[in-house]
Amino acid sequence: MFKKERISLTGWTIFGLCLALLGVATIIYGGLLYPINFLDRDFMSFVIGGLFLISIGVCLVSEAAPLFKIGFIWITACFSCLYLYGLEMDWMVKFMGFVPIAGFAVWLTTKMLK
Repeated sequence: MFKKERISLTGWTIFGLCLALLGVATIIYGGLLYPINFLDRDFMSFVIGGLFLISIGVCLVSEAAPLFKIGFIWITACFSCLYLYGLEMDWMVKFMGFVPIAGFAVWLTTKMLK
């Protein structure tokens, strides 16, 4: 009646899943070390590092839907901008950080949709 589709566990898929799990562990470890505050640079450095690992891992899994991959890319970009916003810098320097992050996310989105 129902066909069960099996996920093909290629080397890249296994590597992507390991990176994603390592990213989750990094975020959890940051939450254990520092109080959870999204404007605190100590906690957010763990969150950004973990989200980058999760995004790379999800992009390596070939069975993941493109919208799922794009979603993680944009979540990482938004949290990176939030991290820059929390730093004590001049607003122009923050803006100069926002532009390449947004541009890179748009570029990766167009690459994933092709």
